[in-house]
Amino acid sequence: MVKIEIHHVSDPTAFRAVKEARNGGLVRRTNKVSEYVFEGDVGDERRLYLEDWWFHAKFGRGEEARTPNPDDVFVFAYIKSFYDEYGDKWEMSRRYIAKGLNILRDKVCKAVDFFKEAGVLFTEKGTEHKSRTKFKISNKALQKAKEATVKRAKTPSAAVREADEKAAIDRSYARKRAFAEWKAKEKQDQANADETYRAVEAEIKRLDMEAGKAAANVVLAEENGNAEQYKTATELLNELTERKRAAQQLRRESLERLGITEESLTAQYSCKKCSDTGHLPDGRVCECYPRGRP
Repeated sequence: MVKIEIHHVSDPTAFRAVKEARNGGLVRRTNKVSEYVFEGDVGDERRLYLEDWWFHAKFGRGEEARTPNPDDVFVFAYIKSFYDEYGDKWEMSRRYIAKGLNILRDKVCKAVDFFKEAGVLFTEKGTEHKSRTKFKISNKALQKAKEATVKRAKTPSAAVREADEKAAIDRSYARKRAFAEWKAKEKQDQANADETYRAVEAEIKRLDMEAGKAAANVVLAEENGNAEQYKTATELLNELTERKRAAQQLRRESLERLGITEESLTAQYSCKKCSDTGHLPDGRVCECYPRGRP
């Protein structure tokens, strides 16, 4: 049985590595939880080491550097497992590696070429057999690639920094907007707790609806040239308007008695133009938005 040891690996990376290994026939699951038996020809109790950063590192020089695919990583892990134990004295063929990993020989060749071009892996012809190869790993180049990967992970890109900054600004606007709306809701609840205010508020809404209907009847009568209907509808509209004015006055008196201003019943945003969103209704950035920011 072979134990696959993955060092410093996040759950998603571990699951991905094991999934790739299972799909490729590299391992099969036993009856025990989280135990996998190696299906390749590497001998008893041999360990295959995988490090999560290999999946994310960019190997190579300059703009030609690229990230290896899962097959590349498994081939490299296979070779490194032998190299760590035997050094460059160990010889094996690419066909042997393909058989051990249960993948095509062509994929092994591509993986070897990838790490050779990156300066991490070196090869020499074997001395015991023509088809075998001596593999040597440059731990210095490997460490350099690891340091670059860690540094890249710790140093967010300009795009990431810009996104983080924008998110912080948006959160700031959201907090201001929420606070303004909370204060308005608090005043509304205080006013609605008063029976007189509730009654007059309901009356104003009812009068608004009736006045709207009356105004529509005025327009309709005028279009039809019906003078009698026009007069009746106009008189009703004027009566409703006066009743609404009286109700609004009573509403103002109720608010004054409660110590509540009319303005406080609606959210008082710090920026009247964008209502504390940072953007105008047409989508443009508001003047209040921090200059030089995303």
